Amino acid sequence: MNTGRADNLGGVFRGAVVGALGGPLLLLGLFLSDKLRLGYVPYGGLLEIAAVPTFLLVGAVFGLVVAIIFWILARKAIYPSSVVRAIIGSAIPLSFVIVSNLARSGENTSVIRATAGEAITNVLLYTVCFGTLPGVAAYAKIKRNKSDVEDAT
Repeated sequence: MNTGRADNLGGVFRGAVVGALGGPLLLLGLFLSDKLRLGYVPYGGLLEIAAVPTFLLVGAVFGLVVAIIFWILARKAIYPSSVVRAIIGSAIPLSFVIVSNLARSGENTSVIRATAGEAITNVLLYTVCFGTLPGVAAYAKIKRNKSDVEDAT
């Protein structure tokens, strides 16, 4: 079986693009979360609008990291299913959130701590938008030689 480099690099591109598109989806989710939880959106949603460029970049970076993992697996001729790609993709931003929270858990930041419901909602939004979606999108196409197809028949 011959895996084409161009097709596998296309998976990396797809992961980065879908990760970047996950940024605005995440902001929309945070907007709706505030609307449902508080009944209004603080600052009329201006913070979400101002954060779009940053979240596009952060989403592209997370999507790129997830896609590079699957590119490396494709180079080893390992092609996980969509469910496995979604789980692995979700693990990347989830591990980042856990490590960053553990790193600053002892600091007094003078910021009101999130409730358990807010924290769970935020973690789910981050992992789905920055991990699951790029993981599913970053599939590697399998190219076969004509001789492989003829041998199978």
